[in-house]
Amino acid sequence: MIENTEGPEKLKRVEMPTTLDVVSIDGNWGQIVAIGIDSELTIRWLSDNTMEHVNLKDYKLEKIDSEVAGMKEQFKKEEIENIYYDSEHPELKAKVTVFGKYTRDLNPASPSIISP
Repeated sequence: MIENTEGPEKLKRVEMPTTLDVVSIDGNWGQIVAIGIDSELTIRWLSDNTMEHVNLKDYKLEKIDSEVAGMKEQFKKEEIENIYYDSEHPELKAKVTVFGKYTRDLNPASPSIISP
């Protein structure tokens, strides 16, 4: 997504997760179900499988970009069990990408990325 931050001459690209990526939003792990426009997405929470629309416009991103397998200690058992990939190949859950962690920006001027 490209966001206009200071008029037509100043555009910046905002990184967004893709479908099936896992993200943390304010400490809760979820998996991306659908990507909308203007920083909006549909997420399925891994703790209870409920779905919610979330707008990331007022959030900061700490980029992770790792596979679930390399971060298993960060998840509860039921969260890992609720990660969807392919019902015929459940072992591929470990290959799902953890895109990053989002936290609410207390001074939201525009979405930003915190590099590790």
